[in-house]
Amino acid sequence: MDTTIYSDERIYQVKQLAELTQNRKVNWECIEYNPLSFMLGGDWGKPEPYLAQMFTLRTERNGIVYILQISEDIDFHSGKGDIAITLEREGTADYMKYDDALSFETEKYSDCPAEELENVFNNHVAVLFASAVPEVLKSDAVKETFPWARYVNEDIRDKRLLEHPLFRLGERLFNEHDLLSFHRCVLDAGYRQKLLEELKQ
Repeated sequence: MDTTIYSDERIYQVKQLAELTQNRKVNWECIEYNPLSFMLGGDWGKPEPYLAQMFTLRTERNGIVYILQISEDIDFHSGKGDIAITLEREGTADYMKYDDALSFETEKYSDCPAEELENVFNNHVAVLFASAVPEVLKSDAVKETFPWARYVNEDIRDKRLLEHPLFRLGERLFNEHDLLSFHRCVLDAGYRQKLLEELKQ
């Protein structure tokens, strides 16, 4: 968990840029995409297996360059989705780095059922910034990953994981290049359940 304390002014600046993003008044360019993949866990503070995808975006406003990383994941154990962001404002004189995630609000996130995350965190800055994802999915940076991307990059010793519903759903979405559906599945538990039901048919 990030325990950095930010000033009210910095929080306001970040929230303002996030709201502009949600209102499509900021055009983000995708400069790097880490493809949807299965992760065994045990890293980045995530002990359980999870699905994840990550975007690195860039924009320039009033002569200032911003770099935004957005990570979206779904935990196998809890079924909860999470969105994390790192926002950097480049420039030696006015450098800024801001980290946030739904799960940083530890108690609120822990007490919230997976089915209610979308409503409870709908105004969180990470969710507002993630509203840029559907548009950047059309970018060349995303499309260019498909020839080399792999859904599984680790040795899975527990073969039961291969039959886990989330593993199978992630594999299907990866194979179909349906990254938008994964984006929706992160917080929209109802939509995710619909797709899981389709796997049984």
